[in-house]
Amino acid sequence: MKRKLTVILLVFIVTALVGCGGADEDIQQEAPDIILVTDESGLGDQSFNDACWAGCERGAEEFGLNVYCIESETGEDYAAKITEAVGMAPQLIICAGADMEYVLFDIAAANPQQKFAILDTNEIGENVTGITFNEQEGSFLAGVAAAMTTESKIVSFIGGEQSVVLDRFQYGFAAGIATVSSEIYINTQYIGSFSDLEEARMLANAHEALGSDVIYQVAGAAGIGVIEAAESKGIWAIGVDIDQSYLAEDTVLCSVVKRADTAVYDVISKIADGTFDGTDTVYTLADGAMEISDNAGNLTEETKAVIEEYAEKIVNGEITVPYDWQTWYDYTTAL
Repeated sequence: MKRKLTVILLVFIVTALVGCGGADEDIQQEAPDIILVTDESGLGDQSFNDACWAGCERGAEEFGLNVYCIESETGEDYAAKITEAVGMAPQLIICAGADMEYVLFDIAAANPQQKFAILDTNEIGENVTGITFNEQEGSFLAGVAAAMTTESKIVSFIGGEQSVVLDRFQYGFAAGIATVSSEIYINTQYIGSFSDLEEARMLANAHEALGSDVIYQVAGAAGIGVIEAAESKGIWAIGVDIDQSYLAEDTVLCSVVKRADTAVYDVISKIADGTFDGTDTVYTLADGAMEISDNAGNLTEETKAVIEEYAEKIVNGEITVPYDWQTWYDYTTAL
C-alpha cells in the first residue's frame, strides 16, 4: 500500500510540474510587446486614456504586436503599476500622463535596458521618449470659438488638476478669447481631480449660475460631469482630447482634439522598425496633432472661417500662443 501511494504521489508531482511548465510557455508566448499604464481615470474615460489605447490598438494591428493595459486607480498606484509592467519585460512601456514622471525617473534609471515612453512630459532619461503637445495652440482656437459664441460675455475654464500641461490649456484658451474680444470675462477653476464627476457637475452648475454660457473642460473622465451639467442647463461645453460631441450632440460646441493616439502609434512604429532612441518629441497644430473638431456641426460658418484664419497664423508663425501666466501677460499686453 505504501509503495502504491508513493507511486501515485510521484505521478501527481510530475504531472503538476509538466502542467506548470506548459502554463509558463503559454504565458511566455502571450507576453505583451507593448504595455500601456493608464492614469487614475483608467480606460473608459472617453478622453485621454482611451485615445492612448486607440493608438496601441492601431499599432498592434498594423505591426502584429501584442498590447496590454495596466490600469491605475489612484496616483499612489503608479510606482507599483509601472514596476509590474517592467516585470513583464515588454519591448515598450507607455505611461499615460505627466503625473507618473517622478516615479518613472527612478524606475527608468534602475532599468536602463527597458524602453519607456511617457506622455505630457520629457527629459526623463535616455531610455524614455517624452511626448509633449502644444496644447495651447488648440486651446487658442477653442477660445476663439467660445468668444464668438457666448451671448452673456462670460465663459469658463474648468480643469482637472493644475499643472504645467493644464496651464497650456488654460492660458491658450484665455489668449484666444482676448484676441477676439477684451470684453469677455473668464471664470477659471480646478476640480482637484480627473475622476470626480460629482464635483465637476457641481462646479459647472455654479459657473452657469454665475452667468457662463460656454464652459471649456479639461478634466479627463471628470469632464463628462461638466458636459452633463451643461446639457442639463442648456449651455455650451467644449470637449477635449477626442471629439466628445457624441456625448451630447446639442451641447458640445466643439472639441480640442489632442492626438495622443497618433503619438502613441508613432512611438510604437519606432519600436517595430528598430528606430526607437529615446528622443523626446513635440506635437503641434502644424503636425495636425492639435485641432478643433466639430462632428455635431454646432459651429457657425463664420466661426469656422475665423478659426481657420487664426489656425493659419499660428502655423505660419504670425501668432505665438502663450502657455503660462508670463507669456499670457506679455501677449495680452501687446494686443
